[in-house]
This record gives sequence, C-alpha cells and structure tokens, in this order.
Amino acid sequence: AVVNSLEKKVDEAERKYEETHKLSEERKKMAEEAESKIIQLKFTVQ
Repeated sequence: AVVNSLEKKVDEAERKYEETHKLSEERKKMAEEAESKIIQLKFTVQ
C-alpha cells in the first residue's frame, strides 16, 4: 500500500511538472511572438 501511494504521488508530481513545463513553453512562445510584433511595429513606425 505504501509503494502504491508513493507511485501515485510520483505520477502526480510528473503530471504537474509536465503541465508546468507546457505552460512555460507556451508563455515563452507568446513572449517571442509579442517581441517580434514589437520589432515589426518599430520598423513600420520609422
């Protein structure tokens, strides 16, 4: 029973890590897209 609950905790931790990793990847992508839009706007304004 102890091993089983430990495995569940490990699975939960891995799932949370995966979700967090996915979120940070999406945020990074959004930041890069925003940055390129800002650069495009700067060139357009000049």
